[in-house]
Amino acid sequence: MGVNKAVDHSALDPRAAADALNLVLDSGTLEKRLGWTSVCDKSAVGGIRGLFDYLYDSGSGITYKQLVKCGTVIHCGSSWTLSAVTSATGYSATELLSCAVQGNRVYMCDGTVFQVTDGTTAYTPQITAPASCGTPTAHNTSPTNLTGDYDYKMTYYSSTWGQESPASPASTVVKPRSGHVDFASIPSSADARVDYKRIYRRKVSAGEVLWHRVAEIADATTTLEEGALDNDADLTLVAPLSTTASGPIPRYLAYQGGVMFAAGMAANPTRLYYSLANQPWTLYDYLDFGTGYDTDRITGLHAFQGVLAVFKERSIWILSGNSEDTFYRRKVVPGIGCRSHHSIVEVDDLLYFLGEDGFYAFDGTDARKISDLFNVPDPIGPDMRTRVHDRDRYCVGVHDYSNGAVLWTYTQSGSTNNRVYAWFHQASKRVGSPVWCQWDIGEVMMMALISDPTSHQRLVAYGFGTGRIGNPSGNSDNGSAIVFDWKTGKLDAGLPEHWKICQEFTAEFTDQAATSNMDIKYYLDGGTATTLVTHNQTDPICRRCINHSCQDIQLEFYQSSTTPSEVVGWTLELIKAGRL
Repeated sequence: MGVNKAVDHSALDPRAAADALNLVLDSGTLEKRLGWTSVCDKSAVGGIRGLFDYLYDSGSGITYKQLVKCGTVIHCGSSWTLSAVTSATGYSATELLSCAVQGNRVYMCDGTVFQVTDGTTAYTPQITAPASCGTPTAHNTSPTNLTGDYDYKMTYYSSTWGQESPASPASTVVKPRSGHVDFASIPSSADARVDYKRIYRRKVSAGEVLWHRVAEIADATTTLEEGALDNDADLTLVAPLSTTASGPIPRYLAYQGGVMFAAGMAANPTRLYYSLANQPWTLYDYLDFGTGYDTDRITGLHAFQGVLAVFKERSIWILSGNSEDTFYRRKVVPGIGCRSHHSIVEVDDLLYFLGEDGFYAFDGTDARKISDLFNVPDPIGPDMRTRVHDRDRYCVGVHDYSNGAVLWTYTQSGSTNNRVYAWFHQASKRVGSPVWCQWDIGEVMMMALISDPTSHQRLVAYGFGTGRIGNPSGNSDNGSAIVFDWKTGKLDAGLPEHWKICQEFTAEFTDQAATSNMDIKYYLDGGTATTLVTHNQTDPICRRCINHSCQDIQLEFYQSSTTPSEVVGWTLELIKAGRL
């Protein structure tokens, strides 16, 4: 039951279809897809540009949360009761949100803003470094532990986040002689996460090059008497780097091997930034994935099989390791690239994604077009090839477990996502041929798997440009009719040169509890449609005699209503007329 939209329908297998709309093709029948029901309406805020499943561990249990980008604001909550996240504003109203989780924190970016949130408040990923460590003054009075020349640095520290800021610049050198150092005017942080300050000291007169921690005080404290013995300084607690760099504002994030990776910066499109291990806020350093003529931009990231898959416009790379000393990158697929970070979907040890000329599957070493997996003509057809390529970065994919499918939403025409492509990967494996269908759901801008708070089952959620969020449910699209359409290829009994007589047509339907009419049409020799019967599916069997001669015939099953439909099977008698 694959769909092949080749221009020449005579090349189609009789099982294939010229058109298939809003069908589920994984059950051995022609079944209308589920509709959707609104579970959240944020139309007053803005269109949905981000959906993320957020599991928060409070220490006494898991809370199932949803993180949603509505217009330019981030919302978070449980059971689709969403509230605006404090300070999570200023995002682009059009760009899609990328998220990565480390612990209980969600890092978020869209190419215009980069923040991290605990679900309540958003912050800059890096705690801003202190401008100074206050004013140190040497005193040659008791306590008399310090003898020599010293300078200091300070950091801000959040005990709840386990995060430390970069260090302040070094202080002026102070020279106690059998004395101590007093600090005044120690600055406090404006970051609500910060609850402590850490003081680091270096003995310049002893040739030390590193600052070691000698004190930790509350953030509200602004004075300090420091006189720890030189031998009491912990040589393992070294001050972080001193930097005021704000870091990148990426478009894509991925967390792999304890390292946060970021890419998609407009000014540096070939750079991949990486953090220190288990410190995802430290995005200082980067690797460049572009040398010579290979300067096409990075378009997607995905943690995959213990490595990071780095997708570019015209190539695919693999990066292993988790530090500058252990990183190893290599190009594994030349000439094939990814058009959208959000189109990458992992299923059964494969990454499916949108390429320039269709959808591909990547196994870690090779990428092949979906149709090539079955050695048949490209099933995607002219509709996909004539899509609006400038909007490819808005193509979003999701794994629909319940239907054994991968869904992609993309722009076939206009300036919004107006098509959904359903790739039935399970059925494709069973029949050895591509099985796919178009779904017309509306302006779907985002899709994601979201955990149900009761069953904990992960279900597909649709985010619409109108600001609504919906779950698959029922037989209508939030009250609107769903069109069921299945049109076969040309049927000629394997004798295209002979005339045939079309006799009895029989179809079996799943008995419906309510009236559900199905129009059955036929096309003779590529002509116009003739309605054979409008069948009420409360009767599971439909029989009619066509009684026409032709060289080939096409059948069409059509319904537009808010009631279910399922065609179990059909037969058509074609008898050779005995003449060419």
